[in-house]
Amino acid sequence: MSQHAKTKLQRLLDAFRHSRYPDGYLSSRNEDALTKRLMSEFRDWCKRQGFATALEEAEEEAALLEAAEELEGAFAELAAEGKARSICVPKADGTIERRWSLTSKEKASPKKRVETQDNN
Repeated sequence: MSQHAKTKLQRLLDAFRHSRYPDGYLSSRNEDALTKRLMSEFRDWCKRQGFATALEEAEEEAALLEAAEELEGAFAELAAEGKARSICVPKADGTIERRWSLTSKEKASPKKRVETQDNN
Protein backbone atom coordinates (compact mmCIF):
# COMPACT_ATOMS: atom_id res chain seq x y z
CA MET A 1 0.00 0.00 0.00
CA SER A 2 1.27 3.43 -0.82
CA GLN A 3 0.40 5.04 2.50
CA HIS A 4 3.22 5.35 5.05
CA ALA A 5 1.00 4.50 7.99
CA LYS A 6 -0.54 1.06 7.98
CA THR A 7 -4.16 1.02 7.00
CA LYS A 8 -6.82 -0.69 9.08
CA LEU A 9 -6.97 -3.49 6.53
CA GLN A 10 -3.22 -4.03 6.64
CA ARG A 11 -3.31 -4.21 10.44
CA LEU A 12 -6.11 -6.80 10.32
CA LEU A 13 -4.21 -8.82 7.72
CA ASP A 14 -1.05 -8.69 9.84
CA ALA A 15 -2.95 -9.89 12.92
CA PHE A 16 -4.47 -12.73 10.90
CA ARG A 17 -1.11 -13.78 9.49
CA HIS A 18 0.58 -13.73 12.90
CA SER A 19 -2.28 -15.69 14.43
CA ARG A 20 -2.82 -18.32 11.73
CA TYR A 21 0.45 -18.42 9.79
CA PRO A 22 3.32 -17.28 12.04
CA ASP A 23 5.82 -19.01 9.73
CA GLY A 24 4.37 -17.42 6.58
CA TYR A 25 1.62 -18.31 4.16
CA LEU A 26 1.51 -21.64 2.41
CA SER A 27 2.85 -21.86 -1.09
CA SER A 28 0.81 -23.28 -3.91
CA ARG A 29 1.05 -23.83 -7.61
CA ASN A 30 -2.45 -22.47 -8.01
CA GLU A 31 -2.12 -18.94 -6.67
CA ASP A 32 -5.74 -18.04 -7.47
CA ALA A 33 -7.12 -20.95 -5.45
CA LEU A 34 -4.77 -20.13 -2.56
CA THR A 35 -5.81 -16.48 -2.62
CA LYS A 36 -9.51 -17.38 -2.55
CA ARG A 37 -8.95 -19.82 0.30
CA LEU A 38 -6.95 -17.34 2.34
CA MET A 39 -9.52 -14.57 1.78
CA SER A 40 -12.33 -16.86 2.90
CA GLU A 41 -10.29 -17.95 5.91
CA PHE A 42 -9.44 -14.31 6.69
CA ARG A 43 -13.13 -13.29 6.63
CA ASP A 44 -14.08 -16.24 8.87
CA TRP A 45 -11.26 -15.39 11.27
CA CYS A 46 -12.41 -11.75 11.45
CA LYS A 47 -15.97 -12.86 12.27
CA ARG A 48 -14.78 -15.27 14.99
CA GLN A 49 -12.56 -12.59 16.52
CA GLY A 50 -15.38 -10.02 16.53
CA PHE A 51 -13.74 -7.94 13.81
CA ALA A 52 -16.53 -8.14 11.21
CA THR A 53 -17.36 -4.44 11.55
CA ALA A 54 -13.68 -3.50 11.58
CA LEU A 55 -13.19 -5.53 8.40
CA GLU A 56 -16.05 -3.71 6.66
CA GLU A 57 -14.61 -0.34 7.69
CA ALA A 58 -11.13 -1.39 6.61
CA GLU A 59 -12.39 -2.52 3.20
CA GLU A 60 -14.17 0.81 2.73
CA GLU A 61 -11.00 2.68 3.72
CA ALA A 62 -8.93 0.61 1.28
CA ALA A 63 -11.42 1.30 -1.53
CA LEU A 64 -11.27 5.04 -0.80
CA LEU A 65 -7.47 5.01 -0.79
CA GLU A 66 -7.42 3.15 -4.10
CA ALA A 67 -9.90 5.60 -5.63
CA ALA A 68 -7.82 8.53 -4.35
CA GLU A 69 -4.69 7.08 -5.95
CA GLU A 70 -6.52 6.65 -9.26
CA LEU A 71 -7.80 10.21 -9.08
CA GLU A 72 -4.31 11.52 -8.30
CA GLY A 73 -3.00 9.64 -11.34
CA ALA A 74 -5.74 11.04 -13.56
CA PHE A 75 -4.94 14.58 -12.44
CA ALA A 76 -1.23 13.97 -13.08
CA GLU A 77 -2.08 12.89 -16.64
CA LEU A 78 -4.20 16.01 -17.11
CA ALA A 79 -1.33 18.13 -15.76
CA ALA A 80 1.03 16.56 -18.29
CA GLU A 81 -1.41 17.66 -20.99
CA GLY A 82 -1.59 21.16 -19.52
CA LYS A 83 -5.20 20.72 -18.47
CA ALA A 84 -4.65 20.73 -14.70
CA ARG A 85 -2.26 22.16 -12.17
CA SER A 86 -1.51 21.55 -8.55
CA ILE A 87 -0.38 23.52 -5.57
CA CYS A 88 1.16 22.18 -2.39
CA VAL A 89 -0.36 23.41 0.84
CA PRO A 90 1.39 22.88 4.18
CA LYS A 91 -0.87 21.41 6.87
CA ALA A 92 -0.78 22.00 10.62
CA ASP A 93 0.55 18.48 11.26
CA GLY A 94 3.67 19.21 9.18
CA THR A 95 2.59 17.26 6.11
CA ILE A 96 1.96 18.78 2.71
CA GLU A 97 -1.31 18.37 0.87
CA ARG A 98 -1.53 18.60 -2.92
CA ARG A 99 -4.58 20.36 -4.30
CA TRP A 100 -5.54 20.14 -7.95
CA SER A 101 -7.47 22.47 -10.19
CA LEU A 102 -8.44 22.22 -13.82
CA THR A 103 -7.11 24.79 -16.22
CA SER A 104 -8.40 26.05 -19.47
CA LYS A 105 -6.11 26.88 -22.37
CA GLU A 106 -8.80 29.00 -23.97
CA LYS A 107 -8.52 32.62 -23.05
CA ALA A 108 -11.66 34.54 -22.48
CA SER A 109 -12.57 36.38 -25.63
CA PRO A 110 -12.72 40.14 -25.25
CA LYS A 111 -16.26 41.35 -25.01
CA LYS A 112 -17.40 43.07 -28.11
CA ARG A 113 -18.18 46.68 -27.62
CA VAL A 114 -21.72 47.42 -28.26
CA GLU A 115 -21.77 50.53 -30.36
CA THR A 116 -24.64 52.80 -29.75
CA GLN A 117 -25.97 54.99 -32.44
CA ASP A 118 -27.59 58.27 -31.77
CA ASN A 119 -30.71 58.59 -33.80
CA ASN A 120 -31.25 62.24 -32.98
